Amino acid sequence: MHEALLLLLDHSSAALLEAACGVLINLAADPPHAAALLSCGGGEALCRLLLHVLSEDGADVATMPAALLAGKTLCNLCCIAECAPLAPQQHAALLEAISWPQEAVGQGAASRLRAPPGAWPSEADGRTEWVQVAELLSQLLRQHPPAHPPGAEPADDSLEVLEAPQETPAPPQPQQASVSCSVGTST
Repeated sequence: MHEALLLLLDHSSAALLEAACGVLINLAADPPHAAALLSCGGGEALCRLLLHVLSEDGADVATMPAALLAGKTLCNLCCIAECAPLAPQQHAALLEAISWPQEAVGQGAASRLRAPPGAWPSEADGRTEWVQVAELLSQLLRQHPPAHPPGAEPADDSLEVLEAPQETPAPPQPQQASVSCSVGTST
């Protein structure tokens, strides 16, 4: 069942994507089902969907509900997973799609989130909710970066140098605390 639902995430129908994500969010809230989703590539499938519906070509108001549910489902998987649910490349691509790098906004920036896609009208019901979901997902992804497989080393030393500052910089700690407060008071 898990694999069949994940296959539906490649469909072009916005209504079908929303329905599949609605089932997946419920499964991801239950640890045994979340583990099954992770073992059959659920994190990667949800990431692909999010990257598509947030892209300029894929973003429209009809796919916004699927993006909300996929983001919430991925948050559930991040909370339940014992390790990061995404491969390093997908992790980096999703973070880039939802938030600016620290260097782009500066150390004192209140938020690093990218604006929701322009195809989502500002008066759309889910736009404000997306900001909350993206904020939480960004925070979870930053707190749980993907690890290299046991015994494997990064392809080159420059990758290791780039990853270390993302895990240990001083400025994101205060930002994460303020993010937690704003997300916690909104729900």
